[in-house]
Amino acid sequence: MVAVTGNGEEDGAHFAMLRTAAGKLRKLIFLNPIPEMEMPHSGAQVVVEATFPERCGLMAPRGTPINDLCVESLLMDEAAPLIQWAAGQPRGNINLKVIAFFLDICSSGPASDPQSLSQVLFSDVPGAQNETLEGLFTGCSYGKGSLSATQGSKVHDVTIPIPCSGTTPSGTFYDSQQCPFPEWSDVALDFAKNRLGIDLSQYTNKIFVLPSVNSCQWSGMGYVGCKDDCRVWINGNVWDKPVAYFHELGHNMFLNHAGQSGDNGYKDLSGAMGYCCRLRCYNTPHAYQLGWAGPLGTLYKDNLPAGTWRKYTLPPAIESSRNFLLVKPNWNADAASYSLFVSYRKKEWYDIGLDATRNYGDRVIIYSTTSSSLTAQAYSSYEGAAGNNGTFFETRLGSGLVVWVKNLQSSFADVHVCRRTETQESNCWDGLDTDCDGLVDADDPDCQQQQKASVKVS
Repeated sequence: MVAVTGNGEEDGAHFAMLRTAAGKLRKLIFLNPIPEMEMPHSGAQVVVEATFPERCGLMAPRGTPINDLCVESLLMDEAAPLIQWAAGQPRGNINLKVIAFFLDICSSGPASDPQSLSQVLFSDVPGAQNETLEGLFTGCSYGKGSLSATQGSKVHDVTIPIPCSGTTPSGTFYDSQQCPFPEWSDVALDFAKNRLGIDLSQYTNKIFVLPSVNSCQWSGMGYVGCKDDCRVWINGNVWDKPVAYFHELGHNMFLNHAGQSGDNGYKDLSGAMGYCCRLRCYNTPHAYQLGWAGPLGTLYKDNLPAGTWRKYTLPPAIESSRNFLLVKPNWNADAASYSLFVSYRKKEWYDIGLDATRNYGDRVIIYSTTSSSLTAQAYSSYEGAAGNNGTFFETRLGSGLVVWVKNLQSSFADVHVCRRTETQESNCWDGLDTDCDGLVDADDPDCQQQQKASVKVS
């Protein structure tokens, strides 16, 4: 499987591509839609049962093969390891060498020119804009990631013409009115190799910038997890937005979307894998997945007993690579399948686009992922946030984690965390703060009410 996913202003689009044993890419059209979370991920071995293409509304001129498959059912190959699709996850020092092409589809003209795009992508070219894709890679990775013209990345100076309709080098028919972006890239790569003489094997990632007017209703698309055939498509209406490229290249690096409260969508506006196109880094779970950020501490059942508080001082995430708390809530059966991240996201530098008015910037933010986030393309989820002297109570996953931001300053956040087992103190003699309200036993109003009731009864 090759998962392809995109980023839109309002709605995302998701596609599944099958790479056959012969190496060809085939788009899968499902007769009966499959929930995205039940879909195998990139690299999974699958068994596909296809049916007549007409049943999925697939049509092509007589004598022309149809590349898309109308799928009746899809199963994981039981012989394939469940984590096989996660093999190759890049972590730590990640150096990308990209080549970008403008496409001229149906003679509509390119979205811009190579020099202007180079000034969006690279910091080390004349006239570069203040915020670039290269800057995002360097700043958000704390110097561990790189993508630059000096290391061989480039925008090619020839715009590649794409006919309105035709066939790919493998003989697949396409119609540009149907947004056949995989076929456009097949035609473009063939042109680059055979007409321009480019050795494409030199580049880890290929970027295709579409015209500003086209049939695609998304901002960008990218393969989710890839090795030797990493592709990104950018819609012409966002060609000058560095975060659009950062988002789609994130997919190439195995990152999935940044949602909110478990919606598997794009609503986490604190991370570049959410909606386009405000300037910000990847969120904390994604920075951890890439090996760019690490925890100041890891909490679990043995070192966070119920009813006790632990104190940490967190730096702004953009300023230090060791910047968050990792919580493994193995004390609760439901929550144990998740990891929680507690991080101070300050609105500055390449996080300047964080929206503080909507609790995405200058806040301590709590995220979650499934526990397999380092070996899977898991979705991350924004669970909530707290400002100065604010408190967050985690309830959706069942962990009972309480995060109190005692003091939030520009350079640090004093954070206290507790694990609560009840919402109202019931044992007033155990020396624990089991409802995590900061008051223990006799100091807790809950206990004072119990003591009054006890005196009255006696």
